Amino acid sequence: MLLRVRKKKTASNRCGLRAADRPIRQDSRPTEGRSTLGQADAPLRLPHETLQMTEPRRPMPAQACDTARMPRLAVAIETSSRPSSIAVSVDGGAPELRVLDESCSHASDLLPLLDEIVRHAGGKPVDVERIVVGTGPGSYTGLRVGSSTGLGLSMGLSDALAGDETGPELIGISSFEALAHAALAPGERAAVLRNAFGGSVYLAAYGRTPEGLIQFQEPMCCAAEEAKEILGSERIWLADAGALKAIDSVIPEADRSRVELRSQNPNASALLELSALPAPTKGTWDEHCGPDAVKPLY
Repeated sequence: MLLRVRKKKTASNRCGLRAADRPIRQDSRPTEGRSTLGQADAPLRLPHETLQMTEPRRPMPAQACDTARMPRLAVAIETSSRPSSIAVSVDGGAPELRVLDESCSHASDLLPLLDEIVRHAGGKPVDVERIVVGTGPGSYTGLRVGSSTGLGLSMGLSDALAGDETGPELIGISSFEALAHAALAPGERAAVLRNAFGGSVYLAAYGRTPEGLIQFQEPMCCAAEEAKEILGSERIWLADAGALKAIDSVIPEADRSRVELRSQNPNASALLELSALPAPTKGTWDEHCGPDAVKPLY
């Protein structure tokens, strides 16, 4: 799966590639991850090697998502921007959200809190049947941490289960979808705008319906001037301060009086809510399931 890029050939590109008009791909480097879970009630832990992007010790089997089956315990990890967040849901109930301090963005920060809220919900690590990871676009480091943590947790729980039991579903959902789902009411539509630095922005557009989301523009990375056409057609912008500063030269603040700005970050609760829908925003759930589905979008 690609992040489509619209870039002027003369524009500097700090969206992950040097070439001005090449597409941004999901990071194809494998992520090693393995939990040290050894007992059913052991705390969630990941070794340091989980965060090293090297060849995994063993391949993970292909997965198929059975979203029609309500998971006993589902967890979500959202690290595309600060502050990061995690959430847990029991039997499809309302998610319990925990937001980390902005200084906390490592696996060593995520796992203890995730373990805490799982146990607070009355569960144990091996009760987790679904892991949802926000895949970005967003922070390079944050997304690597979130992806590695989700993958390592999935592998560790699979190892801890005995007999014919299978490991948890591993689902990847764009953080932009989580942001739009949480920020919009049914009937509203908006552009999602995030700073990609170097005068570039990450951009997408969604509409909210009672059933979920409609994607009008898939996530892309582009120079600020290239975003003007799409932004001009949207009356609601879900934008951060860095992205607004990046587009000041093409759409000054004085020309944005008709725009309703909503400043908020993606959160893990929205990821869980999206994963419980009958169908994803685009494609099928099987396409959003498995190790490849949680590779970050930078």
